[in-house]
Amino acid sequence: MVNFLAVAVQNRKFGVPLEKAFEWSFSGPPGGDKFGLDLVAMQWATREEFQRGEKMVSTLMQYQHRGYAKYVDIVKHQGWDSVQGFWRSVQEDFRNGITYNRNNDPPDSRILRMSKSAGVDLTPLLHFWGINPVDPEQLKQDILEAGLLPSTQIKRTLERYRDTIPRSSAAFQQHAKAMYPASNGPRETSQYQEQYYFQLLSTYDEAYATKSVTQMQTLIDTYFDADESESDDIPATLVAGVVAGSLAAVFMVSAFVVKARTKRRNDSSPLPTAKVVTTAY
Repeated sequence: MVNFLAVAVQNRKFGVPLEKAFEWSFSGPPGGDKFGLDLVAMQWATREEFQRGEKMVSTLMQYQHRGYAKYVDIVKHQGWDSVQGFWRSVQEDFRNGITYNRNNDPPDSRILRMSKSAGVDLTPLLHFWGINPVDPEQLKQDILEAGLLPSTQIKRTLERYRDTIPRSSAAFQQHAKAMYPASNGPRETSQYQEQYYFQLLSTYDEAYATKSVTQMQTLIDTYFDADESESDDIPATLVAGVVAGSLAAVFMVSAFVVKARTKRRNDSSPLPTAKVVTTAY
């Protein structure tokens, strides 16, 4: 988590673009690691654990971009207030006598609470990043009862991740070189992830790629349906204004939702994310 805090400081305090702040969050400038979200997503999607639908275990998360990429992805979609609000809620719960296991927060509870803070259903995004629901049906019911809808933007992100998966040995070699540019590709080493990539160089083929693509499509199909209502992706900052009793925020939300849903009925075009500047009313 200390690396994620580095992302926050660089992006919010010093104005470093979010993706660049994420890249620099491990080694820092100049240069730094070139691990952007898309590359790290491929780092996970090309592993056998992902292909089998397994959760991301701690050894694949600790002190690695892959471990905190999910939080950066949430920020990219819903803004800093979404994660800040979540951790604020944890602090408030503690003050009210509600505690959570520091290193083993129940996944379904965490997904639900993070989704409430973000204002949309984060289940598919967090599931992609290896936070697998324990009781999917109950979690789905809890999400619905909270009034949280699927996010068009998250669906697009998952589809992009799916389409970015290397489809051949040659494509994977290009991806591997992008992951390890200093050495023009992964080397045989004691470093766990680089060694894994080094071994994949000789075994990665279309059949292997198909397993990743199939699992990715299964995940998308699990959470998104053509006939299902999708969220208007109203930022958490505006939602917070409504909760705080801001009448102006209520009007802004209502106007946005009516306009967006009318547009969707008329031309079925993709729904854009609302761009709202937080204002004190």
